[in-house]
Amino acid sequence: MQEIWDTSHRFWARNGTKATLTLCAENDGVSAKAAFLVQRFYVQTTTQSFSQAVTSYEIIVYTGDKTGAGTDSQVYITLFGKDGKRTEKIHLKNSNNKDPFERNRTDKFCVKSDYIGELVKLRIEHDNSGLGPGWFLDRIVVTDLYDPKTKYFATCNQWLAKDEGDKQISRELMLNK
Repeated sequence: MQEIWDTSHRFWARNGTKATLTLCAENDGVSAKAAFLVQRFYVQTTTQSFSQAVTSYEIIVYTGDKTGAGTDSQVYITLFGKDGKRTEKIHLKNSNNKDPFERNRTDKFCVKSDYIGELVKLRIEHDNSGLGPGWFLDRIVVTDLYDPKTKYFATCNQWLAKDEGDKQISRELMLNK
């Protein structure tokens, strides 16, 4: 569905939902109430150009409870959407924990990236750096913070290690709601 403004200032978003917007008194832009939609969806401007939407994702990573499960490697994630779009490779840093990815620990990350629609899979990987770089990943939960009711779950329950299991340090995992 194409995005349009109608005479009552309603915006039809790509996903078919409708939201009422209020224009500023000076008529120079949309109000704070509309900021959500401006960030989330593609908005058609008067010059017929489109600007790309950005969203925030909460990524919760659960490291398994096995001897040596933690890693000091740099960890990255790429999210894939249903329509073939994907995010850039995202460096998972600035966790809620000072030392992330340790045995039997849960780490939360908040990252910004392009909005790619409904998520279908992810790629999780590390750079194999640090002492004992192998990592036992239990699972990951991803939430688009502009739609926090929808959570995506991926189970790994495998090593990402060059000296354990199948010796892979990158995994593609399907996401389920």
